[in-house]
Amino acid sequence: MTRRTQATTELLRDLRGDRASRPVVDPMLAGGLRAWLDDELAGAFDAFSSDLPIDLPAWKIAQPAASSDPEHDNRGLSVLVHALILDHLVFGEVIDPLVEAMSLLEARGDHDPLLRQIGSLDGLAAEQLAAEVATHAAVLSRELGRIPGSWLPRSSASIAAQICGGRVRIGAAVDLMLGPPARSVSSICLLEVVTTPLGAHLFDHLAAMALIETLRSGAAPLRVAALSTATGDHIVLEVNDDLLVGALHRVVDVTAERVRSLIVDSNEASISRLHP
Repeated sequence: MTRRTQATTELLRDLRGDRASRPVVDPMLAGGLRAWLDDELAGAFDAFSSDLPIDLPAWKIAQPAASSDPEHDNRGLSVLVHALILDHLVFGEVIDPLVEAMSLLEARGDHDPLLRQIGSLDGLAAEQLAAEVATHAAVLSRELGRIPGSWLPRSSASIAAQICGGRVRIGAAVDLMLGPPARSVSSICLLEVVTTPLGAHLFDHLAAMALIETLRSGAAPLRVAALSTATGDHIVLEVNDDLLVGALHRVVDVTAERVRSLIVDSNEASISRLHP
């Protein structure tokens, strides 16, 4: 059994910080970053005639050579643990992690194959899975603790921005978003939850999320963070100009490489049709 603690945790304190020290929102920042992206990528599309937009999720910006989100390598466990984030926010107490995660997934109706697979496990395998999910749930409970309602916590928040006149879409699914929309000072915090140990790629992943949220909302988030339910470790990054510019350069590089790859594929397909 895992129970939500009553004290604000170190992770949440690091994320939200002291309101008096939050940076003032720069109303020109998002527009400047968008214009910079458009200028940098303008030439990349000169020889690209397709009208289909290029979709770049944050994990792809961080690891362009990967064929899928690294978290998906742990997909079954990851889906169950991520379901418990909402369970934690809504109920504040997780009594039977595996059963409650499965109930949430069943209500959503979008993971039926996984639920059937779990339902077919024999007694020992089911016990092992329940114990593994409970271990990750305990980390969630300990590290998230009590989240004040005034912080407006929400899970599975989709953020996205279009650049280059809609020819490129960058997006992310935020596991936990905290804070009201920014007005005079930065207020939004983003948390990525992973079921594997923290890897170096997460720094670029978090930076990409910060850039996406800046372009989407017009205001840079306050901080971005990642929590590993495998180890209990977390990282928290302040969102500043260096972080956003670094992410911008990665978006430019990854987009340009994707366009080049698509052009090569298109040319090879045309040659194949001409010389079957």
